[in-house]
Amino acid sequence: MLTTTNNRPSFKVITPRISFVGMEAFDRLSDITLQEARNCAVEKDHKKGDTLFRYNDSAASLWFVKRGLVRESNHSIDGKEKILGIFRPGGLLGTSAFIGKEYGSRGMAETDGTTLRFPVQKILEWMSKDIAVTVMITLKMADLLQRSRDRLAVWDDPAEKRILHTLLEMIGQFGPTVPLGRTAIGHMAGTTPETCSRIFTRLRKAGLLTTHPGGFFVPNPSLLQERIQRP
Repeated sequence: MLTTTNNRPSFKVITPRISFVGMEAFDRLSDITLQEARNCAVEKDHKKGDTLFRYNDSAASLWFVKRGLVRESNHSIDGKEKILGIFRPGGLLGTSAFIGKEYGSRGMAETDGTTLRFPVQKILEWMSKDIAVTVMITLKMADLLQRSRDRLAVWDDPAEKRILHTLLEMIGQFGPTVPLGRTAIGHMAGTTPETCSRIFTRLRKAGLLTTHPGGFFVPNPSLLQERIQRP
């Protein structure tokens, strides 16, 4: 903005206003909460592979995905990565900040994108005075818990059934075109890349999916569900 001081032009720097457009989770928040959120949010762009937070980092913030995809993962006893979730815009991660001083997982950009980071204490403050924030966080946490329970229910099943379950979970999030490769699906299902590759080949030959660089397409998800029911 151009202003004048003693008849001489000067320039005032205007900080861009953080926008929540397209982030459904923020639609029902009060104007007061939205303004406070804009004032304390830290918005950051990420390149694919960038680390947002590491296991055992100080857990002072919650993260929302604004653009792109972010994965949250930890490691099993044998040192293998276990993907806890792939989060699209609006997704919430870093929720271990609610219960501990350190993150119990790692957040990493799955694609180029943007995140918003909020102090967990501010989130708790908003929850105490704005019911819409409480509802938003409760629904996000319930979804994470349900996904965890669903995966645990099939964890002892054969590898193909675990992969089919993971495929259906991702279709539920992204639709029939899923922007994730076999390696990510294998990590989520608890299989090796080699096993996942063999199963994808079987599914592709059966006409249940097609692969493309960076993802796959499932023309008829109900056929995957039928295959899971096979003895």
